[in-house]
Amino acid sequence: MDENIQNSSLENGKKMKQPKSLLITAILSILSTGITILAGLQALSGGKPSEEEIMKSRLQMAQSLEQIQQYKMDYLEEVMRKLQIMMDAMYNNFVAYSLVAAFVASIGLTGVILMLIRKELGFHLYIVYSFLYVGQSYLFVSPSDVSLFYVISNFIFSGIFIYFYSRSISWFRN
Repeated sequence: MDENIQNSSLENGKKMKQPKSLLITAILSILSTGITILAGLQALSGGKPSEEEIMKSRLQMAQSLEQIQQYKMDYLEEVMRKLQIMMDAMYNNFVAYSLVAAFVASIGLTGVILMLIRKELGFHLYIVYSFLYVGQSYLFVSPSDVSLFYVISNFIFSGIFIYFYSRSISWFRN
């Protein structure tokens, strides 16, 4: 158990202190979800990138793919190709993609805020957010075009954060 939870005593009538691990994890989550929400809103207010900007992005991706091919990194080449497909889908569905990303991030942010004010519901919302975050790509891209690396890495990071939040469940309940 978290050291802050072990050190606090409910028998003496004292309330448990907020675990430091919860605060640190919450700050990281707030930064991440906040940036996603702001980026989504900024993207919506600025509008879809111009064709010139999209072409620059595609050119940079093509140059990266060329370098990867030189070093014969076949798996990374596949990941980059699928990321390019995902980027194209994002550009083709720009408004919907930005709205979905901001909405999903707001679910995560709400969950974190609820956890900070000692509501266990926040933990469950954060789990929902984690699944939605990974799943939102499937709304715009065929499952065969979503990189397995993308899915696995997002599930690993989500799992780590969920684990750290789970360490504070006893604090939510007291």
